[in-house]
Amino acid sequence: MENHKDAYEQHYKMWDWLSKNPKAEKEDYFIQKTKVSLHDCFLCDIYFHDNCNGCPLKVVKQACNPMTSDNWYEQWKIARTFSMRTYYAELIRDVVLQKEGKNEQERLY
Repeated sequence: MENHKDAYEQHYKMWDWLSKNPKAEKEDYFIQKTKVSLHDCFLCDIYFHDNCNGCPLKVVKQACNPMTSDNWYEQWKIARTFSMRTYYAELIRDVVLQKEGKNEQERLY
């Protein structure tokens, strides 16, 4: 990723696609969209080197916390219903909008 805006845009697009394709896994997105992410997460590509400081997923405590299985990402992975996978994918998708102080209609991507 070249910059934060690109990472936010790719993060949003991936999780939007996953919310609309609840049977799919992240790997399916990367194959279908031929996108590349070093860490299988566009935000990790930007923030991982700095211990995730400033990452929108870290700011929202429940979004991504590798120290616990009670985070949105883990819940998305283990969800037993498509509606729950959609729910968690939408939460994760919208984290970048919250970080930018925008809503769905105001996003630039």
